Amino acid sequence: MGEELKQEIINELIHLIPKAVAEIDKPNDEKICFIALYRDDYAPLVSLIQLGLVKYRQECFESSGFCFNSGEQPAKYQNELTDEKLKEKEKVFISMFNPDDYYGEWWKQTEQIMFEVSMRLNEYEWNEILDITDDFIVFVDWEAWEGDLSVSVPKEKIDNLIQKGLYNEKFIKQFDD
Repeated sequence: MGEELKQEIINELIHLIPKAVAEIDKPNDEKICFIALYRDDYAPLVSLIQLGLVKYRQECFESSGFCFNSGEQPAKYQNELTDEKLKEKEKVFISMFNPDDYYGEWWKQTEQIMFEVSMRLNEYEWNEILDITDDFIVFVDWEAWEGDLSVSVPKEKIDNLIQKGLYNEKFIKQFDD
């Protein structure tokens, strides 16, 4: 049942996230360069969906050398997933592991779900609902995230960011030391 439920959750997220993104007010004069799928302790799948605008990405890049800080983006360009059936499935899935084991197997499993969802959403035709840049990505974000895009963004999209000077693997490696 665990693997079947996991696939159901993945499929629902791939269906629900674009709908939630479509409901977000979009800026008229600014392209979208990313969607951050923010997860936390209380919503380990996804609690917030944040659009990233080029202007703020550039400001972050200029100030810190890292441009994928979703918390620096305007809150008016975000949405929550409120689907009650999904929330119930999330609870059932987490209960299959030891939910009291802080950041234990339940966290790792929900993390893997979100990494797979993000990878698949990077193949979605976002330009049908958003005015996106040619280096647009979807990635998984959380409070302790240290900027490693490789777990949730396909390599060719990361290579594009590196080529444009927007992502530097050396910046990420400094967190590993």
